[in-house]
Amino acid sequence: MAGAVVEDQRQQLVAGRLVVILADVPHSIKNNGEQRARFLALFPSAQRVSMFSKTMLSVGAKVL
Repeated sequence: MAGAVVEDQRQQLVAGRLVVILADVPHSIKNNGEQRARFLALFPSAQRVSMFSKTMLSVGAKVL
């Protein structure tokens, strides 16, 4: 089962669930289940610079 932690609040993620994460709020998303989890991230501003604590995928990796 996938889950999200936004600040210190844990949320279980199921199909169709929406999680809104405001700018500069610490968060993580993790899939502990055996099924593939997919998520869509939208950044509303082209001027936003995001920094990640860990590399999610290497450059050029195929996601789908």
